[in-house]
Amino acid sequence: MPLQKCLDCGKEISTAAYSCPHCGKPNRVLINQSSKIQRKGGIFEAIGFILIICGIFSCLVNSTLGILLIVIGFIIFLIGRFL
Repeated sequence: MPLQKCLDCGKEISTAAYSCPHCGKPNRVLINQSSKIQRKGGIFEAIGFILIICGIFSCLVNSTLGILLIVIGFIIFLIGRFL
């Protein structure tokens, strides 16, 4: 396991440590790596949410179409949630 120097106290810490065990300062390398993780399903969530809202309003006019839009929107929303 590679070691690096703590930027605050100067003691060696593991690169896998979230913070320095000596002074408690967060490990910037690990924080920067975790902030680069991005989800890709946001557009599917938005489309699913819009379909759900349209389905709710469509239930006022035609209940069959409204329920169908809600179900399809929910499925698309879940797909986007887990991408």
